[in-house]
Amino acid sequence: MKKPAEMICKIINKNIMPHEKRRGRIGYGLVLITRLHVYEQIKCLDNDLELYRHLQETGVWKELGFERLPDRTQLI
Repeated sequence: MKKPAEMICKIINKNIMPHEKRRGRIGYGLVLITRLHVYEQIKCLDNDLELYRHLQETGVWKELGFERLPDRTQLI
């Protein structure tokens, strides 16, 4: 059985997400944020603090495609 993070990365990729053009800071991008929120729902995490702690403890942020641990204030 595959891990949830593996399944999410195979389903939610750059091919299915619309390309967005915007000004300002680049941020994490629509693909990564979408993966993160789908993962949050699968794991039944209630809020951003719980999600952040889970990411910090498990290291699953690497499997979801992030280069570093996402900042808690930008998880929304």
